[in-house]
Amino acid sequence: MMQTLIQATSDEFINLVRQAVREELKGLNEHQISAEEQAMTKKEAAAYLRVSLSTLERLIKCDVLPVLNIGKRVFIRRSDLAKQLQK
Repeated sequence: MMQTLIQATSDEFINLVRQAVREELKGLNEHQISAEEQAMTKKEAAAYLRVSLSTLERLIKCDVLPVLNIGKRVFIRRSDLAKQLQK
């Protein structure tokens, strides 16, 4: 990895950082997730389906609802919940 050393005043450095942050935030806005693909927690999903948390967990365990595991947290896509409601 090649390292580049630059010399800048504190004001120039602050402006460089601001510019980099703006560019990153602009990129994030372009990749926002649609409402159908937004994920919910198990508690939110149970409320959305109007079932108890234990019923939701049973649906997950029986592979009726697919989940997203991010670390130790479990999320369910809103589109998957909508499909379940249509059944």
